[in-house]
Amino acid sequence: AVVSTQSTGGESGAGKTTLLDVLAKRKTQGTVEGTMLLNGFPLRIDFERITGYVEQMDVHNQYLTVRESLRFVAKLRREPEVSDEEREGYVEQVIQMMEMKDLAEAQIGDGFWGLSTEERRRLSIGMELVTKPQILFLDEPTSGLDSQSSYNIIKFLRKLADAGMPLVCTIHQPSSILFEYFDRILLLGRGGKTVYFGDIGENSRTISAYFERYGARGCTDEENPAEYILEVIGAGSSGKSKQDWPTLWKQSQEYHEVRREIEHQTRSENDQNANPKHHFKGKKNKQDQQNPPSQRTKDKQPAQFDEQGNEIVPDQQPQGPPRKFAQSFWVQLKEVYFLLNTIFWRNPPYNAGRIFQALSVGLIIGFSCFNLGNSTAHLEIRVLAVFFVLILGIQLIAAALPQFLVLRELFRRAYAARIYSWGPFSLGLILVELPYLLVAGSLAVICSYWSANLDAGNSLDTFFFWLAFVFFLYYCHSFGQAIGAASPNLSVALLILPIFITLLFLFAGAVVPPTSYPHFWHWVYQVDPFHYFLESIITTVFHDLQVHCDQRDLIRFNPPPGQTCGQYTQAFFSSGNTGYIDNPTDTANCGYCQYANGPQFYEQFGWKYEHRLRNFCFLNAYWFFNICIEKLFFYFFKKQKR
Repeated sequence: AVVSTQSTGGESGAGKTTLLDVLAKRKTQGTVEGTMLLNGFPLRIDFERITGYVEQMDVHNQYLTVRESLRFVAKLRREPEVSDEEREGYVEQVIQMMEMKDLAEAQIGDGFWGLSTEERRRLSIGMELVTKPQILFLDEPTSGLDSQSSYNIIKFLRKLADAGMPLVCTIHQPSSILFEYFDRILLLGRGGKTVYFGDIGENSRTISAYFERYGARGCTDEENPAEYILEVIGAGSSGKSKQDWPTLWKQSQEYHEVRREIEHQTRSENDQNANPKHHFKGKKNKQDQQNPPSQRTKDKQPAQFDEQGNEIVPDQQPQGPPRKFAQSFWVQLKEVYFLLNTIFWRNPPYNAGRIFQALSVGLIIGFSCFNLGNSTAHLEIRVLAVFFVLILGIQLIAAALPQFLVLRELFRRAYAARIYSWGPFSLGLILVELPYLLVAGSLAVICSYWSANLDAGNSLDTFFFWLAFVFFLYYCHSFGQAIGAASPNLSVALLILPIFITLLFLFAGAVVPPTSYPHFWHWVYQVDPFHYFLESIITTVFHDLQVHCDQRDLIRFNPPPGQTCGQYTQAFFSSGNTGYIDNPTDTANCGYCQYANGPQFYEQFGWKYEHRLRNFCFLNAYWFFNICIEKLFFYFFKKQKR
């Protein structure tokens, strides 16, 4: 790497960002060929972590402060041997370098509130600087900024380069003032072909002299050198050039000098690989000191200075094998969990919305089914009251999708920078939701259970009702996350979701009795988690319920002459039919009640009270299955498509 500002320029569509993605090992699509070396050695698995990459779009979580974001990145990307005091001290130095000391405790915001565009760009750069990168890549750092903000950013990058930080960035049609801040340029033409690679020179004399040497007109003092270069090479859809600049480049003296330098670096690499003492602790020869391997020796990094001009002493690079992630799984999980807790706590619309939904469903159940009686008419209403719980589950599934997909995009960028892995993030995303769902479920039960008279007077059944209710919400939320993990975006997720919701509702066993399903669809009922939840809850609510029919609910009939109502129906009940006779000693106008108790009602669905613990275990198994599905898709889709 050259301790300078290396820019990659060219016309739109020439492949500047693609080239930068390849150099920074961020490219995930296509085939990459060739050899990449860092300090003469092949890139190792920790390359993405020990280098910085600032993308065009500034993607940050709006609820974090500047200091929190920087400390989080520094904690997870720097070596564990670095103490917290040293790490946090360097974060404060970076804040001063970025001239954001007064904004350190400000929340980042979403662009409409919080930091300005320039301040967000500075933060993006700072989040890479706190890791002390060996190279800093920047993709069009002035994109989306006004002229003054662009000048401030480039001036800040120039200060970093002067302090010894190697910089490589893409740039598109900069102003003449900004163009002078760069030392070297890789100029790309149509199709990504190299047009020029070398020094820019003072007042762009070196690069303009190159083009003049091959027949281009001279660049006047009033012209913008960047615009002059693009005009000369015929950039743009309407641009034309008489010379074949890619061919001329390969014939130039500058091209052969670059080739010789590459061959020299390759020979140095082969010599170092052939000498095993370069890979072990011990005495180093002169060549070893001039071309030290990345991350293998305690080499001195380029000097960096803070705002006051004091040298920032870099941390010593540890010996030993490279690590893809600096911290262990458990440290990553701890830090990610605390970060997500902060994000969720500062996001009232999301959490308050779920609490409001739970309260709304609980109050609707409590007031619309207030103080239910024990008649047969109220049995159906009790089932309806329990069925309303499914509505809350569906609302939580829909609410989980947008939040999940936003956080997934932040994760993908963090994973590309090797801040944390997919495992800690996916697990932390599940754990952070549990307390909020616990509160939401408890409030819904408090608002509905006693007011709707679902309490049978058994405290153990009450506890089981609450426990099954809360874990059902856990299942629904994990189902939403699994759908989100399997979907590339929110639109696709919203197209997939209704299909599953319809099947879960129809084959839960409460809308249509299982015996009425077509033969082919019986398997859906057996695998429907809603079925196991409803069976466990409804059997709990109905188990100790004694049915007392109102007069209007009784079915009236007359027995044969000479027989009482009880005598006439004795054979009917002996054959296993449900219900009871309201007036068994009467000889006329017999009153038949369809059900005598709660179990007779739910047994028509094939449900049993003894199965409720089994069903609760099945519900938890489905919850665990959703978690596995989410983690599986997290693993397969953990990378951005670039």
